[in-house]
Amino acid sequence: MLKISGLTAAYGQAPILNGISLAIHPGEIVTLIGPNGAGKTTILSCIAGLLKNKSGAIHFQDRELSSLEPEAIVGLGISLVPEDRGLFAPLTVLENLTLGAYLRISHTPKSAIKEDLEKVFELFPVLKSRLKQSVATLSGGQQQMVAIGRALMAKPRLLLLDEPSLGLAPLVIREIFAVIESLNRAGVTILLIEQNANLALRMAHRGYLIENGQIILEGSSAELQKHDAVKRAYLGSRETAI
Repeated sequence: MLKISGLTAAYGQAPILNGISLAIHPGEIVTLIGPNGAGKTTILSCIAGLLKNKSGAIHFQDRELSSLEPEAIVGLGISLVPEDRGLFAPLTVLENLTLGAYLRISHTPKSAIKEDLEKVFELFPVLKSRLKQSVATLSGGQQQMVAIGRALMAKPRLLLLDEPSLGLAPLVIREIFAVIESLNRAGVTILLIEQNANLALRMAHRGYLIENGQIILEGSSAELQKHDAVKRAYLGSRETAI
């Protein structure tokens, strides 16, 4: 579904990615783990078209993405939930969710958009009672629900999730990750960045370990969980409450 080959990227003169190659197959959850600053978010930014790569290629369903604008990439079926959630704070929950379908509104019946909203409310029932509430007044967990719901309104085939548990309480994290698993069971392919490596590897089918802009290890989640380097650096705290 997604294939990245020899990807390099930089912010200004500062190199971030150095020859990244990875693949994601339909129906998978694939996780990227590694320290802060390793380049994980930069990979998502390149896929989503928010940062242009210096070299290498990104193919999605045999379509090369590197020259495309973010709007076109969303139209192909890729949605990003960024680390900062990227919500429009003055707008309501309903307005933020509806914005997720902005590419579809001109050619999609209103009834279909409404049906998709109802699917979001099935995943996150609390949002239905807060439709007219500004997202700035929501809790962090509710804001994350809006961010994921907005991405789903674009009907993605590939969902990019950047630190979905960041700053959330354990109970909310469990709820968010239960939804992620249900989305995957329904056929959505997921590329996940998650600070809690234990949680990410328990959920994902496969993973890549990234350090200093390079992939240094890849394998099934079970293989990575058993690897000494991963256990030593990333699995020291098992956070069994989550």
